[in-house]
Amino acid sequence: MMTLAIRGLAALGIHLGKEGVYLDELTPAPRLQVRQGMLTLQTGPNLRNTGKAIYRVEVVPEADAFVVRAFQRRTTGKGAVHGFRHQQGLGRTPSGQDARTAPFYWVDPDGRRHLLSVEGWKGGVGAEAESTPS
Repeated sequence: MMTLAIRGLAALGIHLGKEGVYLDELTPAPRLQVRQGMLTLQTGPNLRNTGKAIYRVEVVPEADAFVVRAFQRRTTGKGAVHGFRHQQGLGRTPSGQDARTAPFYWVDPDGRRHLLSVEGWKGGVGAEAESTPS
C-alpha cells in the first residue's frame, strides 16, 4: 500500500527523498576549484525545476577520478532562485591520484558522466565538452 502511494506521488511530480540533478538542469554550469586539498563547488539555480533546490552534494573518489552527485528537493513558495555552495577536503583517489590533478565527473541520475572543468587545472575540458554513460 505504501509503495503505491509513493508511486502515485511520483506520478504527480512529488518526489520524496533523494532526487538527482542532471548537469543540464544547471545554468551556469557548476564551478569547481581545488586549492590546498579543499574543493569548492558552486552551482547556479536549477532552472528546469524552479520549484526545487539542491540540498546536498556528494563528492567521492572512484578509481582514478572524483565523482560529483547532487540531490534536490521540492521547495516551498516559488522555489529557489539561488545556487548551492559545497566545500569539502579531498585526499587522493583509490589509485593514488591527487585531487589537484584528478578529473572530476558530474554524474546524472541516469548514470551519464560529464567531465567538469576545474579552475586552476588544465585537465578539465568543460562540462559541455565530454559526457559518457557509466
